[in-house]
Amino acid sequence: ADGVLVDLHWGLAPKLSARKIDMAGIWRRVRMAKLIDGEAPIFGAEDLLFALARHAGNDNHAWSQFSQFCDMAEVLRAHPKFDWEIVESHLGDENIRRSVYVSLYMLEKHWQAGIPEEMCAKICSDPQEARLADRVEAEWWPMPTQVETKPTLEWLLARSRGESVVNRARLLMGQALTPTRNDFNAVKLPGALEWLYPVVRLARIVGGSAERAV
Repeated sequence: ADGVLVDLHWGLAPKLSARKIDMAGIWRRVRMAKLIDGEAPIFGAEDLLFALARHAGNDNHAWSQFSQFCDMAEVLRAHPKFDWEIVESHLGDENIRRSVYVSLYMLEKHWQAGIPEEMCAKICSDPQEARLADRVEAEWWPMPTQVETKPTLEWLLARSRGESVVNRARLLMGQALTPTRNDFNAVKLPGALEWLYPVVRLARIVGGSAERAV
């Protein structure tokens, strides 16, 4: 009623494709912040930037929402003494690293966020980051309204191009079997059948791929 949107999440990324996120470090750096009349735990600045960059690149958003880049830019503006090694500590998985690097590539390119040259050099060392960014800018940014994207098999293969076979398989398995808010909204299952949502997820991805092929 008051216009506040709460976007609840139960994880930073599908477990199959996010085995090396430093969750212990994230919990160590959690701090308390004032929230209305009380307090709430929040991420440290570096972990927050990582979470935002990863979230911006997930397959429901695919870097298409400008508000998420504004959030990242504001984190960097508010925390000039930023420890980039903490961000990098979460990037042991290839597909997680690519999601974050594409987010940071686009953030620096369009928001001039002040990402250090050494970090920019690491980001630009993989030409796939620029390729994905160019595709997003060409296909989704011109849309009159920003909508959540629908992942397809072609898109999942395109975004993981150049990664090892094992990591591409983990990405596909993780994305194919991890239901999202869109899947829950698309098909309303009774409580006794909620275990079928991974099947709903897989069917929607196959369906989306078939639509694009027609």
